[in-house]
Amino acid sequence: MSLSIESFSNIKNPKFADDSGYQIDITVDIESIGTNIPFTASFGDSESYGHQLYEAALNGEYGEVAPYIVGADTVEQVEYNARSVRNSFIANTDAMTIPDYTINDEYLTDEQRQELLDTRLAFKKWPETENWPNVPLPEVPDWIINELVKKGLSVPQWTYNG
Repeated sequence: MSLSIESFSNIKNPKFADDSGYQIDITVDIESIGTNIPFTASFGDSESYGHQLYEAALNGEYGEVAPYIVGADTVEQVEYNARSVRNSFIANTDAMTIPDYTINDEYLTDEQRQELLDTRLAFKKWPETENWPNVPLPEVPDWIINELVKKGLSVPQWTYNG
């Protein structure tokens, strides 16, 4: 059975699944499967319906998204969430590493390319930081943030207990 966005109905109870903002828990009915099924829709979902449900929930189509309440997470959950933020940033900047990537029809300067590579490396090494994940994210240069926003991609955010 192949699922599509049309397979989902009676979508309700949106709540952020973690503090990254990249996942939203919802309750759904899925045609030919069942009713009141817990489902996590995510920004980076490999299935188009997962991303569509995430965007619709984020836009309030199923009601206001309830905030994620910090406190009940296990260490493993916090680390998983931190890695999700890191991995999302790396994935969202992958295309920027190709040699002919342009911004406003201009190739990246050597300085920008090095700054991009250094920032990506800092994100890759972030889990090795002392007291991780209770430490801030590496700094992201404004031009990279602007490019992510312009492309409609998420800007990394991390709430930590530091």
